[in-house]
Amino acid sequence: MEIFEGSWSKMEAVRCRLCGRPVRTNHIDPEDAADTHWMCYHFAYEHDVDPDQPCSDVTCPLRQNEIFRACLRQLGQDPEQLLLSFLDETYRRGTSDRTQRPH
Repeated sequence: MEIFEGSWSKMEAVRCRLCGRPVRTNHIDPEDAADTHWMCYHFAYEHDVDPDQPCSDVTCPLRQNEIFRACLRQLGQDPEQLLLSFLDETYRRGTSDRTQRPH
Protein backbone atom coordinates (compact mmCIF):
# COMPACT_ATOMS: atom_id res chain seq x y z
CA MET A 1 0.00 0.00 0.00
CA GLU A 2 1.35 3.40 -0.95
CA ILE A 3 0.80 6.35 1.35
CA PHE A 4 0.84 10.06 0.79
CA GLU A 5 3.73 12.14 2.07
CA GLY A 6 3.43 15.25 4.19
CA SER A 7 0.00 16.26 5.41
CA TRP A 8 -1.53 13.35 3.51
CA SER A 9 0.59 10.74 5.33
CA LYS A 10 -2.32 8.84 6.85
CA MET A 11 -4.29 8.53 3.63
CA GLU A 12 -4.07 5.54 1.35
CA ALA A 13 -2.74 6.51 -2.08
CA VAL A 14 -5.27 6.94 -4.83
CA ARG A 15 -4.85 6.98 -8.57
CA CYS A 16 -5.42 10.23 -10.43
CA ARG A 17 -8.74 9.99 -12.18
CA LEU A 18 -7.29 11.88 -15.15
CA CYS A 19 -3.88 10.27 -15.77
CA GLY A 20 -4.10 7.06 -13.74
CA ARG A 21 -0.81 7.52 -11.87
CA PRO A 22 -0.61 7.58 -8.04
CA VAL A 23 -1.38 10.92 -6.41
CA ARG A 24 1.41 11.43 -3.86
CA THR A 25 1.05 15.17 -3.40
CA ASN A 26 -1.82 17.42 -4.26
CA HIS A 27 -2.08 21.18 -4.11
CA ILE A 28 -5.81 21.25 -4.65
CA ASP A 29 -8.26 21.54 -1.79
CA PRO A 30 -9.10 17.88 -0.99
CA GLU A 31 -12.79 18.77 -1.05
CA ASP A 32 -12.44 19.81 -4.70
CA ALA A 33 -10.31 17.11 -6.28
CA ALA A 34 -8.43 14.87 -3.87
CA ASP A 35 -8.21 12.19 -6.55
CA THR A 36 -6.43 14.38 -9.12
CA HIS A 37 -2.92 15.78 -9.55
CA TRP A 38 -2.98 19.56 -9.50
CA MET A 39 -1.27 19.66 -12.91
CA CYS A 40 -3.83 17.27 -14.43
CA TYR A 41 -6.69 19.27 -12.91
CA HIS A 42 -5.30 22.57 -14.15
CA PHE A 43 -4.87 21.43 -17.74
CA ALA A 44 -8.20 19.59 -17.82
CA TYR A 45 -10.44 22.21 -16.20
CA GLU A 46 -8.72 25.59 -15.84
CA HIS A 47 -6.34 25.99 -18.78
CA ASP A 48 -8.48 27.78 -21.36
CA VAL A 49 -5.94 28.11 -24.20
CA ASP A 50 -3.60 25.88 -26.23
CA PRO A 51 -1.85 23.54 -23.73
CA ASP A 52 1.53 24.69 -25.06
CA GLN A 53 0.75 28.32 -24.24
CA PRO A 54 0.42 29.91 -20.77
CA CYS A 55 -3.10 30.76 -19.70
CA SER A 56 -4.23 33.77 -17.68
CA ASP A 57 -4.20 31.86 -14.35
CA VAL A 58 -1.23 33.14 -12.31
CA THR A 59 -0.72 29.63 -10.91
CA CYS A 60 -0.39 28.13 -14.41
CA PRO A 61 2.99 26.37 -14.57
CA LEU A 62 3.62 27.73 -18.07
CA ARG A 63 2.81 31.26 -16.86
CA GLN A 64 5.18 30.82 -13.90
CA ASN A 65 7.88 29.59 -16.27
CA GLU A 66 7.48 32.80 -18.30
CA ILE A 67 7.72 34.88 -15.12
CA PHE A 68 10.90 33.09 -13.98
CA ARG A 69 12.47 33.58 -17.40
CA ALA A 70 11.60 37.30 -17.37
CA CYS A 71 13.08 37.67 -13.87
CA LEU A 72 16.30 35.95 -14.94
CA ARG A 73 16.57 38.28 -17.95
CA GLN A 74 16.11 41.28 -15.64
CA LEU A 75 19.02 39.95 -13.60
CA GLY A 76 21.14 39.80 -16.74
CA GLN A 77 20.97 36.02 -17.12
CA ASP A 78 20.07 34.00 -20.22
CA PRO A 79 17.41 31.47 -19.09
CA GLU A 80 18.06 29.07 -21.96
CA GLN A 81 21.81 29.03 -21.31
CA LEU A 82 21.27 28.50 -17.58
CA LEU A 83 18.97 25.57 -18.30
CA LEU A 84 21.41 24.00 -20.77
CA SER A 85 24.29 24.41 -18.30
CA PHE A 86 22.24 22.85 -15.50
CA LEU A 87 21.19 19.90 -17.67
CA ASP A 88 24.74 19.38 -18.91
CA GLU A 89 26.09 19.39 -15.34
CA THR A 90 23.30 17.15 -14.08
CA TYR A 91 23.80 14.51 -16.75
CA ARG A 92 27.59 14.72 -16.59
CA ARG A 93 27.45 13.93 -12.86
CA GLY A 94 24.80 11.27 -13.43
CA THR A 95 22.55 12.81 -10.79
CA SER A 96 19.37 13.14 -12.80
CA ASP A 97 16.49 11.56 -10.93
CA ARG A 98 14.47 11.10 -14.13
CA THR A 99 16.78 9.53 -16.64
CA GLN A 100 20.43 8.90 -17.36
CA ARG A 101 22.30 9.71 -20.54
CA PRO A 102 22.65 6.60 -22.74
CA HIS A 103 25.98 4.80 -22.42
